[in-house]
Amino acid sequence: SLPSRSGSTSEPAPPPTKEPTPSQQAVVEPPPAAASQTQDVFAAFEDTASSSPAPPPPQQPQKLPEPDPFSFIAETTPPPTSSSATTHQTLSKEETSMFDPFEEAVKAGTTPFDAPSSDPSPPVATQTNTVPLAASIPTPSPNNDPQLSGKLAAAEEKMSLLEKEKQRIQHEHEALLRSREDTEKQLEEQKKLSAALEQERAESEARVKEAVEATAAEQKVERAASEKAVSAVLAEEREKNSALLADIKAEEAGRRRQLEAVDLFLETARGHLRTLTSDPAGGGQSSVTDPTD
Repeated sequence: SLPSRSGSTSEPAPPPTKEPTPSQQAVVEPPPAAASQTQDVFAAFEDTASSSPAPPPPQQPQKLPEPDPFSFIAETTPPPTSSSATTHQTLSKEETSMFDPFEEAVKAGTTPFDAPSSDPSPPVATQTNTVPLAASIPTPSPNNDPQLSGKLAAAEEKMSLLEKEKQRIQHEHEALLRSREDTEKQLEEQKKLSAALEQERAESEARVKEAVEATAAEQKVERAASEKAVSAVLAEEREKNSALLADIKAEEAGRRRQLEAVDLFLETARGHLRTLTSDPAGGGQSSVTDPTD
């Protein structure tokens, strides 16, 4: 058995001065990281061996009356015990020969791990990758539930279609805004035309006044005809422009209501998706509102 180092706090005994054999020298000079890991393993093994009761003596396997076809499993599988002697009984001669340098070092009063390392660098601390118990327990998620995954995929697809529809409506709204700007420009041009017509009417009135002296009847007919024509043209243009503006405003209000309805529905759909993704405790049984409703 190996000497226990769990209860001792003193420094280990220095190695003997005798020349180590080639097999011992191969074990004596391990890398610093490997030596540190092996020391931790053997220290834990010695603590367990010192705190556990003495193992029972190995029992001889009973011979069965008939040959067991699965006897090779019992022959190749070591029994669950911490005794090194029992472990050696289940190993072959070639496998047990690897422990000879270590056993010789123990008989000599030292171990390969007490020998000074030729590498002056400090040993590398071993890291144990431990996974928390809560992280190892799978939690229900949409990826684990095909039904919920299908519903989420369908909802996302419908949301993408609604986004495309929203973009289309926005493009149409922008086109309407551009049309409104064009109409306003046309109104400005009509105002300029109206001003030009007013100026022309003034000039016409001046000409008529000049012609009054020549003939009063001819002046009245020409003036009435001119004023009537100008008034009819102006009234017709005003009616057309007013009707066009009213149509544009009504269509713009309808598009605005459509955009508000689409935004409200998209926000509702996002809320449903957030509920499904943030609270998967329902195990995929929660219902997803159909965006087409």
